[in-house]
Amino acid sequence: MKFILLFIACYFTNLMEVYHIQGCLKEQRTQKWWEDGLNKLHGCTNIREKNPAAWKYEKNSWIPCLIAHAFEWAFLSILPLAVFGYCKFGFSNNVFWWTFIFTFFGNVILHYVIDILRTHVRKITWFVDQLLHCFQVIIMVAVLGSF
Repeated sequence: MKFILLFIACYFTNLMEVYHIQGCLKEQRTQKWWEDGLNKLHGCTNIREKNPAAWKYEKNSWIPCLIAHAFEWAFLSILPLAVFGYCKFGFSNNVFWWTFIFTFFGNVILHYVIDILRTHVRKITWFVDQLLHCFQVIIMVAVLGSF
């Protein structure tokens, strides 16, 4: 029962982030958004050819936005487990909290990679992207909920 309740809480915060909270990061985490903006700014249809210097400096601007999104997702998705851990242990169980930190940063990296596969490499569909994020939540709850 504990696993089910923790999963529901963590998956709900995942859905809140995906559909209500991420705001401008949803668009800015893609290279296409930056390219379209530069095209509009320079009044052209292909900034890569018309102004390669502008493209050279702006083409990777999506990376900090995607990192910010990955941190935001990992934080909100793991928040119910932080409440669970604090209610159960306070800050006295170092093993739980180090596992929590490791799980948090692992989720940041994994979320970043999954989103790269979806939005930039285009190797996975939106459905697979969401399925992988669901598996992330399941693993996170299984690891931290076992304490």
